[in-house]
Amino acid sequence: MTMPPGNFHIDVEATNRCNADCYFCPRDQTPHQGLMSMETFEKTLERTIEFRADVLRGFGEGYGAVINLCGLGEPLLNKHTPTFARMATDEGFKVTVSSNAALLDERRGRALLDAKVAEVAINISDLDEEYEDVYKLPFEKTFENIKRFKEDAGDDCVVRIVLVDHHGDRDHITKMVKFWQDAGMKDFIGFPMMNRGGALDFAGFDYSDGNLLGRAEAMIPDGQEFACGAPFSGQFVGYDGNYYLCCSDWKKEVILGNVFDHSIAGVAAAKLAEVRGRNPVCQICNLDPVNRIVDSLRGADQGDATADPAATLQNAIDEASRSEWIAERSIGVAGDAPAGRRLIPLRVR
Repeated sequence: MTMPPGNFHIDVEATNRCNADCYFCPRDQTPHQGLMSMETFEKTLERTIEFRADVLRGFGEGYGAVINLCGLGEPLLNKHTPTFARMATDEGFKVTVSSNAALLDERRGRALLDAKVAEVAINISDLDEEYEDVYKLPFEKTFENIKRFKEDAGDDCVVRIVLVDHHGDRDHITKMVKFWQDAGMKDFIGFPMMNRGGALDFAGFDYSDGNLLGRAEAMIPDGQEFACGAPFSGQFVGYDGNYYLCCSDWKKEVILGNVFDHSIAGVAAAKLAEVRGRNPVCQICNLDPVNRIVDSLRGADQGDATADPAATLQNAIDEASRSEWIAERSIGVAGDAPAGRRLIPLRVR
């Protein structure tokens, strides 16, 4: 298995608190909320510098690491976020920030630009009254923040509009793109709905149908193990310094260690074991490879011409190969891999 050179992403959760209240983010399912401290970020940055060296040693030239200040909340609620960004760029990292822009006033915007943030991704998938109904935030203020920041950023920082298709309506997304293009925006990221590791109880994410699950499992070649790509495409560090399985572990159930105890590469073996074993979080997550096959089968049964279960299976197999390739090389350079003690809390089901 080989991969083209590229960057590994370190998702650093400045906070999992949020000033919005979107129905497609199950905020009430988060067991604890807080702000990342300066001490925790300093250790996280130290681990990321270490990981960058591990990547070069284990993967070769052409690979690197990007720091994403995002997580499960609104990073601008943490007053230290611009400082975090500056500290990371001073160490030579490309830094991106995800925001809903409601707090992206002139002062905060200038602080991010002064910190040399390379990209700001803004989640805003609705307009006017509909936006206010979905996000519970003022549209005009947010719109003005985005326009001003885009003008101030110029060519120094890419501003992307993130469109979550929470309506399940492609015409709505097309309308949104047109609106933002007319407002001078040219960079967009589209995302489908996610059930956040099963935390979001939504009718479209039901994996309890034994018949569909049985059909999906019957398609899988004997001996094939799946390793979901989400935990490996983005290493996730929570506001508390814990390494969580991935950004979809909304309930923060799978703790792989802490930045004060282990390196990023040092938890790769535990992470691989969790995804191969389809941890209970994975079993109800729509990003899980088996569940993606279930979704494709369900779509085909309902007449969706784009649903292709065989292609979905092959994509999942290819993804597993990539994830295992990443994990094996991470394990190979880890000098502090946890051994002989359980980092995953026991669960009572």
